[in-house]
Amino acid sequence: MSSSSLAPRDQIRRFAGNLVTPDVYSDYSATYSWVCNQTAHVGLGLLVTVIVVGIWPAALDWWPLFFIPYALKEGCWDLPNGLRFSRENEHFKPRLGELLSDVVADFLFVSTGVAMGIAGALGNRWAVIGVLVALGLEVLIFFRVFVPRKRTYDKSGLPFYYRLPTYKATFDTATDVPSVRQFLGPDEGPQGVRHLLIHGARGGGKTTLAVALAGDLTVQRRFVLYLSAAKLADRLQAREAEPSALSEPWNLGEADILVVDDLDPQNWRELLTPTLGDFGPLAAKRSVLVFSGKIAEPDGVRATLGLEPGSLHAMDSEMLGFEPRERSMVGKVLGGY
Repeated sequence: MSSSSLAPRDQIRRFAGNLVTPDVYSDYSATYSWVCNQTAHVGLGLLVTVIVVGIWPAALDWWPLFFIPYALKEGCWDLPNGLRFSRENEHFKPRLGELLSDVVADFLFVSTGVAMGIAGALGNRWAVIGVLVALGLEVLIFFRVFVPRKRTYDKSGLPFYYRLPTYKATFDTATDVPSVRQFLGPDEGPQGVRHLLIHGARGGGKTTLAVALAGDLTVQRRFVLYLSAAKLADRLQAREAEPSALSEPWNLGEADILVVDDLDPQNWRELLTPTLGDFGPLAAKRSVLVFSGKIAEPDGVRATLGLEPGSLHAMDSEMLGFEPRERSMVGKVLGGY
């Protein structure tokens, strides 16, 4: 069952698990990070309201004005800043709906905190009703918009969060741009680009590009599986030692898009070709193959894997000229947390 089709009871159970345990026992998931961020928004609205009312009780007579600073912050600062920051990639623009939904969610959670402070100070039933309405809208947004998106990302195994609109590089408009758009778009059958090969010298942003592509796919609620070459090699060794222990080294499960990172340009065949029969033809999936060095003949990879002509597009990281930036700077932009 996909995360986007989970019953409300299952979503609540998974939410509770992400809320309580990851920071202590495992790691920080995207769902957990988003919850922490929105909890902080509620606390911000509540704290500021309590401080203002405590210092100046007469301010309650103007309580509707309490929401204006936060609306101005989201609409006049966060939204324009997000648009500016994420449009550095001129070929792959951000979806305005994603930014708007993030801004609206932030404002809604802050407003809940404000309403809690006002309701506590006034004891007004209409203020209490306002808080309940805000909470109801937040639950609706959380379980219908953000939870499936975050769960899809959490299941992918991606090593960090990045998005394609924030990947600053020089894409070839004649080949790279249409090929990437075909890869990210709806299935066009065997004639469309279904596989991307990224190669070049180390430090050229190859993994970051692969993660950025996968990140955009998870936002579309499409299931991605990320595997490093080392992880795949471990799985193959485990299968050789005990064939019945691991019948499917790829472990694709529900994923229909595969990202294999750090493949050796000299020995990649030892990893890829022995496993093709374990999950069906690679052509039935979409894939991003990241090589740790240069590939002299990318079309030879396509032929070896038995892929249809025209279904694989290769990109040389040295030609892209990736400009790295702090990953922490990218988290908020189109991240939703």
